[in-house]
Amino acid sequence: MPFEFTTDAWNEFTKKVLEANGDQATLTTLLSDMQDTFTTGITTQGEMDKTNKSLKEENGRLKEANMALFLRVGEQKKDSQEPEKSGEPKPGEEGHAVDKFLDNLYKEK
Repeated sequence: MPFEFTTDAWNEFTKKVLEANGDQATLTTLLSDMQDTFTTGITTQGEMDKTNKSLKEENGRLKEANMALFLRVGEQKKDSQEPEKSGEPKPGEEGHAVDKFLDNLYKEK
C-alpha cells in the first residue's frame, strides 16, 4: 500500500526501512510503495499547477471584463445625470436674471 505524501508517512517509511534490517524483499516493497507515492505526488502537483494557471488567467479575464462593465455603467449613469444644456438659461440658473434685465432695458427705449 503506497504511503501518503505527509511528514508522518515519511517518518513511518523511514522507521520501516530501519526495522527491515537489510531484508531485501521488505526494502524492495517499501521503496516501490514510496516511489508510487512520489510519482503520484509529482503528477498531482503538475495538474494543480496547470489548474492554478488557468484559474489565474480566468480570474484576470473576469477582472478586466468586470472593470469594463463598471466603467461603462458609471459612464452611462454620469451621462444620464448631466442636464441638457440649451442656449438659454432656465429660471433660477445663473445668467437668467441678467438676460431678463437686458431684454427689459431694450424694450423701454
